[in-house]
Amino acid sequence: MKFNRRAEWIWINKKLPMKNTLLSQVLPDLEPAKNLFVYFRKVFFINKNIKLSSVYISADGRYQLFVNGKFVGRGPARCHPLEQYFDSYDISSYLKKGNNIIAVLVHSYGQNTSWYELPKRNHLTTFGCGGLFFQGDVECEGNKTIVLDSNESWNYKISGAWKKDVPFGGTGYVEYFDVTKEPVNWKTVEGNGPNWNQAQILRVPFPMGGNDIIPFPYMVERDIPLLYEEMYYPQSIIRYGEVENIESLTVCEQMRKEKISNIDSCKITGCENLLKQKGSIQIITTNKNSAVLIFDFEKIVVGRIRFEVKAPLGSIIDIAYSEKLTKNGEVFLPPDVPGVSITPAHRIYLKEGIQNFEQFEMAGFRYLQFTFRKCVKPLMIKSIGLNFTCYPVERKGYFKCSDDALNKIWNAGEYTARVCRQDGFIDCPSREQRQWIGDVYVQSLVSYVVERDIRLVRKFLRQVAQTQRSDGITMMATTCDLEADGSVFIPDFSLLWILIIEKYVLYTGDLDIIKELLPSMIKTIRWFQNYLNSNNLLSNLPNWTFIDWSAELDRKGVVTVLNTFFVRALRAVSSLEKKIGGNLISEEFKKLSLNIKEAINNILWDEEKGVYVDAFNNGVKSNKISQQANSLVIYFEVAPKERWERIFKTILDNKRVKLTRTWRWDKERSFDPNNNVIMAQPFFSHFLHGALFKEGEIEYIVRNIKKLWGLMVEEGSTFWESWQLTDITSTCHGFSATPTYDLSTYILGILPLEDGFKKFRISPSVSDLKWAKGEMPTPYGVIAVEWEKNDKQIVIKFTVPPTLQAEVILPDGFRSSQNLLFSQGEHKIIGFKK
Repeated sequence: MKFNRRAEWIWINKKLPMKNTLLSQVLPDLEPAKNLFVYFRKVFFINKNIKLSSVYISADGRYQLFVNGKFVGRGPARCHPLEQYFDSYDISSYLKKGNNIIAVLVHSYGQNTSWYELPKRNHLTTFGCGGLFFQGDVECEGNKTIVLDSNESWNYKISGAWKKDVPFGGTGYVEYFDVTKEPVNWKTVEGNGPNWNQAQILRVPFPMGGNDIIPFPYMVERDIPLLYEEMYYPQSIIRYGEVENIESLTVCEQMRKEKISNIDSCKITGCENLLKQKGSIQIITTNKNSAVLIFDFEKIVVGRIRFEVKAPLGSIIDIAYSEKLTKNGEVFLPPDVPGVSITPAHRIYLKEGIQNFEQFEMAGFRYLQFTFRKCVKPLMIKSIGLNFTCYPVERKGYFKCSDDALNKIWNAGEYTARVCRQDGFIDCPSREQRQWIGDVYVQSLVSYVVERDIRLVRKFLRQVAQTQRSDGITMMATTCDLEADGSVFIPDFSLLWILIIEKYVLYTGDLDIIKELLPSMIKTIRWFQNYLNSNNLLSNLPNWTFIDWSAELDRKGVVTVLNTFFVRALRAVSSLEKKIGGNLISEEFKKLSLNIKEAINNILWDEEKGVYVDAFNNGVKSNKISQQANSLVIYFEVAPKERWERIFKTILDNKRVKLTRTWRWDKERSFDPNNNVIMAQPFFSHFLHGALFKEGEIEYIVRNIKKLWGLMVEEGSTFWESWQLTDITSTCHGFSATPTYDLSTYILGILPLEDGFKKFRISPSVSDLKWAKGEMPTPYGVIAVEWEKNDKQIVIKFTVPPTLQAEVILPDGFRSSQNLLFSQGEHKIIGFKK
């Protein structure tokens, strides 16, 4: 239903319009809007019983909503500014007879971030950035309605509590927060004072006639649920000590320079109380030395740090966190990556007495360091924890088997994917929090085997289309600074977006998304067609060809991986168009895919070596051979089946497969292109495992999972971005979670054959397992499978949801006289050894 918008966008008082000409090429000075926090209030009186109060809220930036001093919610979800999200709440339970207050904290960023884009041109030149939208009614008995809409009846105050000029990176600003400068009781009716100002409506006449210019003319209701929040607490205090204060320009620099030593001048007592959530820790420092506590959450967590203390006036808490520790047992503060990330280190200036603090932005880490300064009088820590945040998953899928190592790996993959599932699919909760398109190929597949909720995938697919340039290429991440810039893109990610749509339709049966996105997919294909050479192969594509984390991959000229992805994307668009009854481009794209396939097999195949080379450039075949290229041509059935055995013999040869340097942050690694094979990293191992499954090499998949992902489970509870750890490598990366998908799909054996699981296959791969069981959600209910084998037989029990049909294929070496097609109900098959 279309949103009936009536409220105004409001903001602080400033001169409007910022530019007087519609066609101005001069962008406004956004410096005043950078890292600006603004409090808003609306006081109103209720004298009758409340029936209902529905409200809608959005912000240019991010908001926190409070009603009568109680926290209600935060948002909006990451969105493209041309389709601005608003959130809806029922606040009836927060209201009372008498005076009431709506209070909102809004953070304006003033620049693009990992999850926020500045408004587009006309909006930006007219209003700059920053704003609040609130629309709502309180319906009372006697048909009385109180209107709460944002307009000039709202008051605001610019916050002086957050220091504006602080380090900034992709994930936002670090927080230097002064509790003494926060307005007292600003969230309650009693908090109004003489220094509050009247809000300004953001609306100006159109300079050449027509409707007024207003912010975000097209607003849509949030299409995903509000995020899940729950308090998590550290599992241990792994170190406490003191540092000699070293003054520095930033908190991060200071914490890097200060080395922790044993307690001497400072005092720390009662550490055991914090973990029990009973009692307090007492901290006493000197003017020269500060006390340090390092907490371990025992796994990567994501959310907002929260603490409660009783402090003396003038005391300071510095906060830093990381996924790793240094060799000396200190929290590792990684280097900044320009344009990508900033090392987080925050400072909180405390007032006297009991006070609470919660970080405004979301952080991902395992280890948390608190440095206490200027606590000459005792500071009492009441609690330290994390408001854990993730997409609300009603988990429907699971996997268990007779090998507990595989169970731990499946669970670690599920957890890795969960913390990387926020208001978008984020690559990692620590370094970036960006929604990279290629990463979602694996992340979405993991979602399908774990949960029934598909809304986050659908939101992602639409938002990729919003990044599409006029020439047809889509950006490499959405919605974020990298999209807004628009200059750097990854061609392979545009193709992967099409393949994600294809998988989405297969797992959900949602054909409406095809009707919506088919024109954008065709436009993307047309962009790639511009780069076909005389041999019908993509050649010399501009910008960043990613493929996988390996500096040794040959990415120049005609690239095997790119052309293979293009073949599959052409097939996908052709198939998707036919699903909705179209036939405009199906045959064209199908024919083109066959021509490219033939060219790949003629030009990129090396008969002498029995593999496909990485690339062909200036008439010369590359001497680089990779698991990436050769697994992909098998997985997407570009390579003739008679070549598969020779390919696998080479790319699975442990004597030749080599772990290569990831990027410039990695150490130098020896590689002989004439003898070595480039090893697939966690991301591309998804395609390697898919190719192995097609060849029936289940044993290799299981060994690979246990060897490589098993090592990561031993080190923690999440999966790394790459096999090797560098200073900037994420140890919790969603695109590395493929074992969760693989074990449910290949070992448990559940795979959709028709859209929405209308027909699906149960094809267990027994490996050396004795039993396996699990469930996979579908749009029509949960598929449950349980199998157990011994020396004589295999027994498979399974449930087929209503309207679906199951095809059962027994593992190699087993036979059955039973019918192997099944409809709704619970079933049992016994297969006997041949």
